[in-house]
Amino acid sequence: MILNSVKDNTAVEGINFNICSPCSFEKIAKLGGGAYGNVYKILLPDGKTYAALKEIKPRREEMFGFSTSTVRELFTLAKLEHENIIKLVNVCIEGRQNGVCSMILPTLMFVMELCKGNLREVLRGSIIVTEAQRRTIMSQCLSGLAYIMHIIHRDLKPDNLLISYDGVLKIGDLGLARFKVTEAKNVHYTPFIGTVNYGSPEILLGSTDYDESSDMWSVGCIMAELYTSTVLFPGSTIVEVFQSMCLICGSITNGTIAGIETNKNFCLVENLPQYRISTLSAHLKTHISSILACSLIERILRYNKTQRLTAEQALNDLYFTLNQAKDENLSELLQERFNFDVFQLNRHEFNPFAFTKVFR
Repeated sequence: MILNSVKDNTAVEGINFNICSPCSFEKIAKLGGGAYGNVYKILLPDGKTYAALKEIKPRREEMFGFSTSTVRELFTLAKLEHENIIKLVNVCIEGRQNGVCSMILPTLMFVMELCKGNLREVLRGSIIVTEAQRRTIMSQCLSGLAYIMHIIHRDLKPDNLLISYDGVLKIGDLGLARFKVTEAKNVHYTPFIGTVNYGSPEILLGSTDYDESSDMWSVGCIMAELYTSTVLFPGSTIVEVFQSMCLICGSITNGTIAGIETNKNFCLVENLPQYRISTLSAHLKTHISSILACSLIERILRYNKTQRLTAEQALNDLYFTLNQAKDENLSELLQERFNFDVFQLNRHEFNPFAFTKVFR
């Protein structure tokens, strides 16, 4: 896919790219940024619809100017449409000469639905999260995961669980996501993916043989943090996280994770103090009053990935089914960032404004 040679409104593998100029929209405020680029709140040409613009900086060391994770996120989002997955509305490329991208590496821009904030902000905020709101957060997170069961997110954490202005949770930041290969044998994925505090034992061990059950481990960590407001397995390094993990869940051995000795990071746990008995149940019950919540977290946080609940199984747990109340509106958990109205983003609203629809 050669992005720097596409023309206006050219379809590449089912996705239409619109080469646009900065004047196509108005940047209102910078929402964040990092090594990849910046995220802005923008006002679209209709003068009333707001969106988020993820501006990807070109990288000369990459073959086509964009990293593998950027291209992967683009094509992953373009294939997904679910109320609990962040919506990619348009893709733009800035920089052209006579209708064709110039030789200067172009800037790739994702136009996405605008969200009010993320779960990390909720956990750090002063608003008390109710039991019904916790159940809604976990239900919507699991619903999104159940929908993308053929995809491994690989970086689930509170920062990547967004909350829309309509009060709905959205799974975002799929830059590290990979489609699960089900037909081929001996498929190996990249090791060391994600954030250490939410990484599954097999990923932290450096295994390349993992699946969507790794995301479920992250869900268990997030759910525990949602109740306690503290990271379940603290630490700034893999070794520190393993120490926290073993202290709560017991030692990681060949009996708990088959073939552990073959993993490249086995040396990191080999010499740790031995904790034979898991104290996870006692730890959770000390900090969480809901017995059903504790039970669900326990059955997700299993060292053996084959014993972890799937997203669909978790959704059918008594934690959710015993009280089938209507989902709570989550927007009240976040303070308003800006003082103007935000309109619901809709793909079809962009057609009159020279924005190209992203096709599935």
